[in-house]
Amino acid sequence: MSLPCRNGVCITKDDLQVVHDGANFEMTYQYADDEIAKLSVGEFMNEVHDFMLNGTYNRGPIYALFAAHDFTIAQLFQALHLGIRIWPPYASHVTFEMWKQKGTSNLAVRVLYNGQIMNIPECKNGVYCTEAEYSAILKRLKVTNYAEACL
Repeated sequence: MSLPCRNGVCITKDDLQVVHDGANFEMTYQYADDEIAKLSVGEFMNEVHDFMLNGTYNRGPIYALFAAHDFTIAQLFQALHLGIRIWPPYASHVTFEMWKQKGTSNLAVRVLYNGQIMNIPECKNGVYCTEAEYSAILKRLKVTNYAEACL
């Protein structure tokens, strides 16, 4: 695709790179704050977790699809401390999986981003969070009083 022009002046690849780098910086700067992540996606992550638990124990569906914007995905990155500092590309997706070890009641959570398994720093295994580790992350993200937290 050719780059746009106006009145004989065309955007160069260098111009495009400056805009791209600026967008990545804005996304990183704007969402690299735990409090913003907590207020923006904390409740959503708790809801997803409850949904996964219900599916695991056969009390509900085992699959759900939620739609979101790139900003929401960026906030999920921060909430999980994934260290991703680039703008999510078009059609990006995050998958939360809950696994149950056969013959036990042990549960583990795994997160994928665009099909790639993510390493979650707060989990000892990195790839799989135990139920206790993942619950600790969710507890860190729980907001009990939005009015107080936002003012």
